[in-house]
Amino acid sequence: MSQCRRRDRRSRRSPRRIVIRTVARDGGALLTVADSGRGIAAPEAGRIFEAFYSTKADGMGMGLSVSKSIVERHNGKLWFEPDRELGGARFNIILPWHSDSRPSLTEEVTERA
Repeated sequence: MSQCRRRDRRSRRSPRRIVIRTVARDGGALLTVADSGRGIAAPEAGRIFEAFYSTKADGMGMGLSVSKSIVERHNGKLWFEPDRELGGARFNIILPWHSDSRPSLTEEVTERA
């Protein structure tokens, strides 16, 4: 398919959205990043955190694997789930509060088109 036809098909779709939320939850800070993209197919979902696995033709497959290692090293958790609100993917990170210092954190939502 020509580059021009691909661009034309993309322009007919609704604009892509990314929503980032932070909230205090379960003894830590929860960060969620959701988008309105195509989502992640079931066969891919089980492998996306594996090193060197990529859904992109030119991807290295390091980003999610390294991210998960860093989060877990800080006693946190990183996981994926389909996003029902936007129809794409949602990645969640929860990190525990450090020591007894729990900051005042209210929900904050950032949206980009």
